[in-house]
Amino acid sequence: MWDFKVQTDHQLEHHLPDLVFYDKQQQSCQLIDVACPFDTRVENKMKEKIDRYQELKSEIKRIWKCKQVDIIPVVIGAPGTIHRDMPEWMKKLEMHEPIGKIQQACILGTVRILRKGLDT
Repeated sequence: MWDFKVQTDHQLEHHLPDLVFYDKQQQSCQLIDVACPFDTRVENKMKEKIDRYQELKSEIKRIWKCKQVDIIPVVIGAPGTIHRDMPEWMKKLEMHEPIGKIQQACILGTVRILRKGLDT
């Protein structure tokens, strides 16, 4: 599910992760939040994403009766910088795409934004 407000019994400040993967058979859920901050904020943004969804994680575990709920931050700096834990998060997502390709996509997006900004 994407762009999906997770309904809970309690009103939570953060209840809209970018992606929610729910596996009914495994009784597991993955909350995925994506960010592309500037290079120096990768570490802080990673922590912020994990902290932001702790309450939602608890609520989903209780309401949806999940055995496991993971918060997976996908944070890549605008010039392609990644957090040292990024390979671990990619394994949890079972993504076999090389991280280099994801970094390249982020860099190309940054270049596109800069070109638009400089052309005006």
